[in-house]
Amino acid sequence: RVKKTADVFNADGSDDLDEVIDTAGDEIAYTVTVENIGNVTLNNVQLTDELSSSLFDTNRDGTVDFEDTLSGDENENNILDVGEAWVFKGNYSVTQDEIDSRGNYDGPDGDTASDNVIRNVVSITTQSLDQQINSSDDAFTEVDYRPVILLEKVATLYNSDGTLDENGAIDSAGEVIKYSLTVKNAGNVTLSNVVLSDPLISESMDKDNNGVINVLDSDGGDTNLDGILNVGETWSFSGQYEITQADIDARGNFDGQD
Repeated sequence: RVKKTADVFNADGSDDLDEVIDTAGDEIAYTVTVENIGNVTLNNVQLTDELSSSLFDTNRDGTVDFEDTLSGDENENNILDVGEAWVFKGNYSVTQDEIDSRGNYDGPDGDTASDNVIRNVVSITTQSLDQQINSSDDAFTEVDYRPVILLEKVATLYNSDGTLDENGAIDSAGEVIKYSLTVKNAGNVTLSNVVLSDPLISESMDKDNNGVINVLDSDGGDTNLDGILNVGETWSFSGQYEITQADIDARGNFDGQD
Protein backbone atom coordinates (compact mmCIF):
# COMPACT_ATOMS: atom_id res chain seq x y z
CA ARG A 1 0.00 0.00 0.00
CA VAL A 2 1.22 3.48 -0.85
CA LYS A 3 -0.05 6.70 0.71
CA LYS A 4 0.92 10.21 -0.38
CA THR A 5 0.39 13.49 1.51
CA ALA A 6 1.27 17.08 0.63
CA ASP A 7 2.19 20.14 2.71
CA VAL A 8 2.61 23.63 1.22
CA PHE A 9 5.41 26.02 2.14
CA ASN A 10 5.81 29.62 1.03
CA ALA A 11 8.68 30.63 -1.21
CA ASP A 12 10.52 32.01 1.84
CA GLY A 13 10.37 28.61 3.54
CA SER A 14 7.63 29.42 6.05
CA ASP A 15 4.67 27.10 6.46
CA ASP A 16 1.68 28.08 4.31
CA LEU A 17 -1.11 27.74 6.82
CA ASP A 18 -3.97 27.67 4.29
CA GLU A 19 -2.20 24.97 2.21
CA VAL A 20 -2.99 26.86 -1.00
CA ILE A 21 -0.44 27.68 -3.73
CA ASP A 22 -0.56 31.38 -4.52
CA THR A 23 2.95 32.33 -5.65
CA ALA A 24 5.49 30.90 -8.04
CA GLY A 25 8.27 29.40 -5.95
CA ASP A 26 5.91 27.98 -3.34
CA GLU A 27 7.00 24.47 -2.46
CA ILE A 28 4.93 21.35 -2.00
CA ALA A 29 6.52 18.94 0.45
CA TYR A 30 5.39 15.41 -0.38
CA THR A 31 5.58 12.46 1.97
CA VAL A 32 5.09 8.96 0.59
CA THR A 33 4.64 5.96 2.85
CA VAL A 34 5.00 2.49 1.33
CA GLU A 35 3.71 -0.24 3.62
CA ASN A 36 3.73 -4.00 3.31
CA ILE A 37 0.26 -4.89 4.61
CA GLY A 38 0.32 -8.39 3.23
CA ASN A 39 2.03 -11.54 4.50
CA VAL A 40 4.71 -11.86 1.81
CA THR A 41 8.17 -10.31 1.75
CA LEU A 42 8.58 -7.77 -1.08
CA ASN A 43 11.75 -7.06 -3.02
CA ASN A 44 12.92 -4.51 -5.58
CA VAL A 45 10.70 -1.70 -4.34
CA GLN A 46 10.76 1.22 -6.80
CA LEU A 47 8.81 4.47 -6.93
CA THR A 48 7.96 6.59 -9.95
CA ASP A 49 6.49 10.06 -9.68
CA GLU A 50 4.30 11.69 -12.32
CA LEU A 51 5.23 15.27 -11.45
CA SER A 52 9.00 14.93 -11.31
CA SER A 53 11.11 11.84 -11.88
CA SER A 54 13.77 13.09 -9.48
CA LEU A 55 11.43 14.24 -6.73
CA PHE A 56 12.28 11.43 -4.31
CA ASP A 57 15.62 10.45 -5.85
CA THR A 58 17.73 11.80 -2.99
CA ASN A 59 20.97 10.15 -4.14
CA ARG A 60 20.38 11.18 -7.78
CA ASP A 61 21.14 7.76 -9.24
CA GLY A 62 18.06 7.77 -11.49
CA THR A 63 16.09 5.26 -9.42
CA VAL A 64 13.88 5.77 -6.36
CA ASP A 65 14.40 2.73 -4.17
CA PHE A 66 15.48 1.68 -0.67
CA GLU A 67 18.53 3.95 -0.86
CA ASP A 68 16.26 7.00 -0.98
CA THR A 69 14.13 6.17 2.06
CA LEU A 70 14.02 8.53 5.00
CA SER A 71 13.15 5.74 7.40
CA GLY A 72 11.40 2.40 7.71
CA ASP A 73 13.90 -0.27 6.61
CA GLU A 74 14.34 -1.30 10.22
CA ASN A 75 16.80 -4.16 9.72
CA GLU A 76 18.49 -2.45 6.74
CA ASN A 77 18.16 -5.52 4.54
CA ASN A 78 16.77 -3.53 1.59
CA ILE A 79 13.64 -5.68 1.64
CA LEU A 80 10.13 -4.48 2.46
CA ASP A 81 9.40 -6.99 5.17
CA VAL A 82 5.89 -7.82 6.35
CA GLY A 83 4.60 -4.95 8.51
CA GLU A 84 7.35 -2.52 7.47
CA ALA A 85 6.51 1.01 6.26
CA TRP A 86 9.14 2.94 4.30
CA VAL A 87 8.98 6.73 4.18
CA PHE A 88 10.11 8.89 1.25
CA LYS A 89 10.14 12.68 1.13
CA GLY A 90 10.61 15.19 -1.66
CA ASN A 91 9.91 18.87 -2.38
CA TYR A 92 8.51 20.34 -5.57
CA SER A 93 8.78 24.04 -6.49
CA VAL A 94 5.69 25.38 -8.29
CA THR A 95 6.39 27.37 -11.47
CA GLN A 96 4.73 30.52 -12.79
CA ASP A 97 3.61 28.52 -15.83
CA GLU A 98 1.68 26.14 -13.57
CA ILE A 99 -0.14 29.03 -11.88
CA ASP A 100 -0.87 30.66 -15.26
CA SER A 101 -2.26 27.30 -16.47
CA ARG A 102 -4.51 26.88 -13.40
CA GLY A 103 -2.45 23.91 -12.27
CA ASN A 104 -1.82 20.72 -14.18
CA TYR A 105 -5.01 18.66 -13.96
CA ASP A 106 -8.29 18.78 -15.83
CA GLY A 107 -10.75 16.59 -14.00
CA PRO A 108 -13.66 14.57 -15.34
CA ASP A 109 -15.88 17.59 -16.07
CA GLY A 110 -15.23 17.34 -19.79
CA ASP A 111 -13.90 20.85 -20.39
CA THR A 112 -10.35 21.76 -21.40
CA ALA A 113 -9.33 23.98 -18.50
CA SER A 114 -7.31 22.74 -15.56
CA ASP A 115 -9.12 22.66 -12.24
CA ASN A 116 -6.86 24.95 -10.15
CA VAL A 117 -4.95 22.08 -8.61
CA ILE A 118 -1.52 20.53 -8.79
CA ARG A 119 -2.11 16.78 -9.03
CA ASN A 120 0.74 14.41 -8.33
CA VAL A 121 0.56 10.65 -8.72
CA VAL A 122 3.14 8.32 -7.26
CA SER A 123 3.31 4.67 -8.28
CA ILE A 124 5.14 1.74 -6.75
CA THR A 125 6.28 -1.53 -8.21
CA THR A 126 7.65 -4.36 -6.14
CA GLN A 127 8.29 -8.07 -6.52
CA SER A 128 7.28 -11.10 -4.53
CA LEU A 129 8.65 -14.55 -5.28
CA ASP A 130 6.42 -15.13 -8.30
CA GLN A 131 4.62 -11.90 -9.22
CA GLN A 132 4.89 -8.13 -9.54
CA ILE A 133 2.73 -5.99 -7.25
CA ASN A 134 1.71 -2.45 -8.16
CA SER A 135 0.04 0.36 -6.25
CA SER A 136 -0.41 4.12 -6.57
CA ASP A 137 -1.78 7.14 -4.79
CA ASP A 138 -2.25 10.81 -5.65
CA ALA A 139 -2.24 14.13 -3.85
CA PHE A 140 -4.08 17.31 -4.84
CA THR A 141 -2.94 20.80 -3.87
CA GLU A 142 -5.16 23.81 -4.52
CA VAL A 143 -3.94 26.68 -6.70
CA ASP A 144 -5.19 30.22 -6.03
CA TYR A 145 -5.64 31.56 -9.58
CA ARG A 146 -5.87 35.32 -9.06
CA PRO A 147 -5.40 37.67 -12.05
CA VAL A 148 -5.50 41.33 -10.94
CA ILE A 149 -4.57 44.48 -12.87
CA LEU A 150 -4.48 47.95 -11.30
CA LEU A 151 -4.56 51.24 -13.21
CA GLU A 152 -3.71 54.55 -11.58
CA LYS A 153 -3.95 57.91 -13.35
CA VAL A 154 -2.55 61.21 -12.08
CA ALA A 155 -3.05 64.64 -13.66
CA THR A 156 -0.77 67.68 -13.33
CA LEU A 157 -1.77 71.07 -14.76
CA TYR A 158 0.66 73.40 -16.53
CA ASN A 159 0.14 76.96 -17.73
CA SER A 160 0.32 77.71 -21.43
CA ASP A 161 3.89 78.96 -20.96
CA GLY A 162 4.98 75.56 -19.61
CA THR A 163 5.18 76.53 -15.94
CA LEU A 164 3.44 74.53 -13.25
CA ASP A 165 -0.04 75.83 -12.45
CA GLU A 166 0.23 76.33 -8.71
CA ASN A 167 -3.50 76.40 -7.98
CA GLY A 168 -4.22 73.31 -10.12
CA ALA A 169 -7.35 74.85 -11.65
CA ILE A 170 -7.95 75.38 -15.37
CA ASP A 171 -8.65 79.06 -16.08
CA SER A 172 -7.51 79.72 -19.64
CA ALA A 173 -7.37 78.03 -23.01
CA GLY A 174 -3.95 76.68 -23.93
CA GLU A 175 -3.22 75.22 -20.51
CA VAL A 176 -1.99 71.65 -20.64
CA ILE A 177 -2.91 68.67 -18.46
CA LYS A 178 -0.12 66.10 -18.35
CA TYR A 179 -1.26 62.65 -17.34
CA SER A 180 0.87 59.90 -15.81
CA LEU A 181 -0.54 56.37 -15.81
CA THR A 182 0.75 53.24 -14.10
CA VAL A 183 -0.44 49.74 -14.90
CA LYS A 184 0.45 47.11 -12.31
CA ASN A 185 0.07 43.35 -12.23
CA ALA A 186 -1.08 43.01 -8.64
CA GLY A 187 -2.21 39.40 -8.91
CA ASN A 188 -0.31 36.14 -9.28
CA VAL A 189 -1.00 35.40 -12.96
CA THR A 190 1.02 36.55 -15.98
CA LEU A 191 -0.96 39.03 -18.12
CA SER A 192 -0.57 39.33 -21.90
CA ASN A 193 -1.88 41.66 -24.61
CA VAL A 194 -2.19 44.67 -22.31
CA VAL A 195 -3.92 47.47 -24.24
CA LEU A 196 -4.96 50.91 -22.95
CA SER A 197 -7.67 53.16 -24.32
CA ASP A 198 -8.14 56.80 -23.43
CA PRO A 199 -10.45 58.87 -25.65
CA LEU A 200 -9.09 62.19 -24.37
CA ILE A 201 -5.34 61.64 -24.81
CA SER A 202 -5.04 58.57 -27.01
CA GLU A 203 -3.16 60.44 -29.72
CA SER A 204 -0.45 61.68 -27.36
CA MET A 205 -0.16 58.29 -25.63
CA ASP A 206 0.23 56.41 -28.92
CA LYS A 207 3.97 57.09 -29.21
CA ASP A 208 4.51 54.87 -32.27
CA ASN A 209 1.33 56.08 -34.01
CA ASN A 210 0.09 52.58 -34.84
CA GLY A 211 -3.40 53.06 -33.43
CA VAL A 212 -2.85 50.82 -30.40
CA ILE A 213 -1.61 51.86 -26.96
CA ASN A 214 0.42 48.97 -25.59
CA VAL A 215 3.83 48.15 -24.14
CA LEU A 216 5.55 49.75 -27.15
CA ASP A 217 4.16 53.10 -25.98
CA SER A 218 5.20 52.72 -22.35
CA ASP A 219 7.81 54.92 -20.68
CA GLY A 220 9.27 51.96 -18.81
CA GLY A 221 8.56 49.04 -16.52
CA ASP A 222 8.85 46.04 -18.84
CA THR A 223 12.01 44.97 -17.05
CA ASN A 224 12.82 41.91 -19.16
CA LEU A 225 11.48 43.42 -22.41
CA ASP A 226 9.23 40.44 -23.12
CA GLY A 227 6.08 42.47 -23.77
CA ILE A 228 4.27 40.62 -20.97
CA LEU A 229 3.03 42.19 -17.76
CA ASN A 230 4.68 39.78 -15.36
CA VAL A 231 3.61 39.36 -11.75
CA GLY A 232 4.74 42.41 -9.76
CA GLU A 233 5.65 44.51 -12.82
CA THR A 234 4.44 48.11 -13.16
CA TRP A 235 4.41 49.81 -16.56
CA SER A 236 4.28 53.59 -16.88
CA PHE A 237 2.58 55.63 -19.62
CA SER A 238 2.12 59.33 -20.23
CA GLY A 239 0.04 61.66 -22.34
CA GLN A 240 -1.25 65.20 -22.38
CA TYR A 241 -4.24 67.29 -23.33
CA GLU A 242 -4.37 70.96 -24.28
CA ILE A 243 -7.41 72.84 -23.00
CA THR A 244 -9.56 74.51 -25.63
CA GLN A 245 -11.81 77.52 -25.31
CA ALA A 246 -14.72 75.21 -26.07
CA ASP A 247 -13.82 73.15 -22.98
CA ILE A 248 -14.02 76.24 -20.80
CA ASP A 249 -17.21 77.54 -22.43
CA ALA A 250 -18.85 74.14 -21.86
CA ARG A 251 -17.79 74.09 -18.18
CA GLY A 252 -15.56 71.10 -18.93
CA ASN A 253 -16.64 67.72 -20.31
CA PHE A 254 -18.32 65.89 -17.45
CA ASP A 255 -21.73 66.14 -15.87
CA GLY A 256 -21.71 64.29 -12.60
CA GLN A 257 -24.47 62.48 -10.76
CA ASP A 258 -26.22 65.66 -9.70
